[in-house]
Amino acid sequence: MVVLFLLLLIIIFYVLHLKSIPKPSLNNIDKFVNYKKIVVTPQSSIYKKININTWYKDSLYFNIATNISNIYPIDTVNITDGVSQNIDEVENNINHLGFVQEDILNDYIQNKPNTNIRYITCIGLEQIIVLLPANSKINSWQDITNKKIGTLNVRSGSYLTLKNILKLLPSNRNEIINLDFNSENIVNAFNSNKIDMFFTVVSNPNNIIKEVCNRMPIKLLGVKGLDDDYIKFVLPNYEKNNIDPSEYKAVINYSIKSVQTKVYLICHKDFADSESYLLIKTLFNNFNYIRSNGDNLYKLQMFEFNPSYLYATNNIVQLHNGVRKFFKDINIITETDNEDCVYSVGINQCSNEKINKNQILI
Repeated sequence: MVVLFLLLLIIIFYVLHLKSIPKPSLNNIDKFVNYKKIVVTPQSSIYKKININTWYKDSLYFNIATNISNIYPIDTVNITDGVSQNIDEVENNINHLGFVQEDILNDYIQNKPNTNIRYITCIGLEQIIVLLPANSKINSWQDITNKKIGTLNVRSGSYLTLKNILKLLPSNRNEIINLDFNSENIVNAFNSNKIDMFFTVVSNPNNIIKEVCNRMPIKLLGVKGLDDDYIKFVLPNYEKNNIDPSEYKAVINYSIKSVQTKVYLICHKDFADSESYLLIKTLFNNFNYIRSNGDNLYKLQMFEFNPSYLYATNNIVQLHNGVRKFFKDINIITETDNEDCVYSVGINQCSNEKINKNQILI
């Protein structure tokens, strides 16, 4: 009898305890019904303090890096002097990433084949833009001899690309003047006859170029007068495109022929395979975010950047091991030794007889 009484007391206590537990509020649950699923997986990168090296604040490099840091654990977004510093930082630091123009990286690797630098992906596009005073008699690159050409500092991609172009001109009696990349410096250099033209490789449209055009009458040159073979020698994988002069209030009203080059994201060869794998996967999965998260200017700068640019199409650069594994896992890499299938993707696909389409050899 005593045992039954104790058992009854236990049951009563348990029932009362259940009633005392607050029920979930339907109102609280409703607050989260439209939220996306969030999965947080701690990565070693959080502890390794990954740095990403860019350019000046609000440059395309800086804004892309900021977007990447919003979706992948980047410790610091560094502002640098340009692509040469970015290359140096990545060459000498395992946990540094950096942005670099394709042509500059090609030259660097050819001069230093045992480099520590590895490729992650193409992440943006830049164009050659040449500014001239509206009353300049220069109408073509063939008119450029004994001229003072303004460009950016000696560690910038613009400086290095300009030097390579000038080497190919019939006459190379020109002086390069290095300037800080801001509108006041460029306008003052023009007004004081310090420079006859200004050359840069930069995202298009560009706010600093716009500011120059707002402060003085400007005409644009592009690549008029440069032989296609010259351009291909300096920018082997260049793509032709046009600059809309209305973006810059230029004194001419027709489009300017120019070329664009790719911007690469690079890392050190000893950067953890797991990190580069997760990073490239994150960039693939968040392509639209990388391409469109920014103001109207940023959206215009990234307008021509499409998913096909994410794939490696340069046979000079080496893929990082983690990136290679990712490409294999999504079935776009083949081990075939058929020369016709090297770096074939998109419109350059290998035939079905040679290899399954959509695959590339790396």
